[in-house]
Amino acid sequence: MASLLSVENLQVQFQTKKGVNTAVDGVSFSIEKGRILGIVGESGCGKSVTSMSILQLLGSNARISGGSIKLDGKELVGLPEKEMCKIRGNDIAMIFQDPMTALNPTLTIGNQLMEPIMLHQNCNKKEAWTRAVDVLKRVGIAAPEKRMKEYPHQLSGGMRQRVMIAMAVSCEPRLLIADEPTTALDVTIQAQILELMCELREKMGTAIMLITHDMGVVAETADDVLVLYAGKAVEYGSIEDIFERPKHPYTQGLLNSIPRLDEDVEMLNTIEGTVPAPDAMPSGCRFAPRCPYGNPRCMTEKPGVYHAENSLVSCFRYGGEK
Repeated sequence: MASLLSVENLQVQFQTKKGVNTAVDGVSFSIEKGRILGIVGESGCGKSVTSMSILQLLGSNARISGGSIKLDGKELVGLPEKEMCKIRGNDIAMIFQDPMTALNPTLTIGNQLMEPIMLHQNCNKKEAWTRAVDVLKRVGIAAPEKRMKEYPHQLSGGMRQRVMIAMAVSCEPRLLIADEPTTALDVTIQAQILELMCELREKMGTAIMLITHDMGVVAETADDVLVLYAGKAVEYGSIEDIFERPKHPYTQGLLNSIPRLDEDVEMLNTIEGTVPAPDAMPSGCRFAPRCPYGNPRCMTEKPGVYHAENSLVSCFRYGGEK
């Protein structure tokens, strides 16, 4: 099946007072229609920067310095802003991690829901109202007509997140980017939001790019997984390959850090050290200073991307030389 979204060798740089920092360095992946790609990694690994690059919403001090981003074969890098405005919210929609800051506190839920519908679907106000009420019903919000007249602060956290999802899917996008969609929600609401996203995928055939640091969330929802570390893709494969046969030491560390009910809490594993700062990246493998298998070569040379069974792994252990 042809890829709906194809990202090849993406490079994103930020201009800072200390110079140019590369936040995303050579990341490649693809998403097919109706599939969910989980992008995982610690804070600062480049997950959100990657998503903002797809939407061309990087800050003024950032730029895509290399690579390609194609939606259904159409190149998005370098596309004029007027053309990108037609794509955002229509072909590609995004669920932000904090609905309280993403929603406008001075506008009613109805006004915020109707705006993208009227903009992209060529609807009048009455048609947009009807469609907005319908999409609120689809995401499980009771008394949608009442909620349309309310403001964000009048809704619970879980309900605000459902409104964000309703806004994102109101124009039936082909790709939905969900950036930490269950952050700050209690476990029960988390489960409901994830179930809702999977239902929308099944009913609408929408591809989903799920960005999270929670491996448990990925295990429940994703078809494929991309593991990022310090702006680099270190492992990429199916959910079965990543969880059952992890190859990269960083992926293994993430999975070993998940608490297990059958183990003593005192035996919880951790990954020693921290993600390097953007202006202090190691000269070799970026994970080498924290890697239990690191050797002198890892400290000085950058590993390529190697095929290991069905996964792609950036580690010398799978490059033919230990």
